[in-house]
Amino acid sequence: MNKPNLNKLNTIQCNTLENAPKILVNVKIEDADTIMEVDTGADVSVVSKKFFLTNLKNVTLEKYSGHLKSFSGNLIPVFGKCLIHLLEQKSRHNKEKIDKELDRLEQSQIIEKVNASDWSTPLVTVIKSNGELRLCGDFKNTLNNCIDDEKYPLPTIETMLGNLGGNKIFTKLDLSSAYHQIEMDEAFKNLLVVSTHRGLY
Repeated sequence: MNKPNLNKLNTIQCNTLENAPKILVNVKIEDADTIMEVDTGADVSVVSKKFFLTNLKNVTLEKYSGHLKSFSGNLIPVFGKCLIHLLEQKSRHNKEKIDKELDRLEQSQIIEKVNASDWSTPLVTVIKSNGELRLCGDFKNTLNNCIDDEKYPLPTIETMLGNLGGNKIFTKLDLSSAYHQIEMDEAFKNLLVVSTHRGLY
């Protein structure tokens, strides 16, 4: 058996933020239809000042004393903060995909229906790059408000590439539905209940 030539494994290819595919969803903010990018690592959702002044004139804007940074570490100037009503637009075609994915997850015993729950969070759908649907819970306004947030800044691309210096062998490990491969403790399952058009799961 031929041994691999390790000298050839000295370069890696990384997707920069500009090249990474964006996941977009149609949403209704108050009564304004728009498209937003999904960012599961973000604590807040951001709209442009122009969008706010055009579509959210009747929404009360409060002063925001915090600081927002992009993934690359750049400061984002903040005009203010407000609480809005957000509704994801689910087309009929999307509803069929949701039903199909709920059936698959239920048959695989990854999720199960529940009659009632002290905790339930809205369902959020994301279209993956292969066209399949990913079902997520939008815990931003439910569970996230009740847990202690451990501040752990994500490393920048530059930091990660610096840590790889001097290495010769690299691998890409991609687990299919990685979070579904870890069973939740029975005591915490009730915290992750999502509300769907078919009931609670």
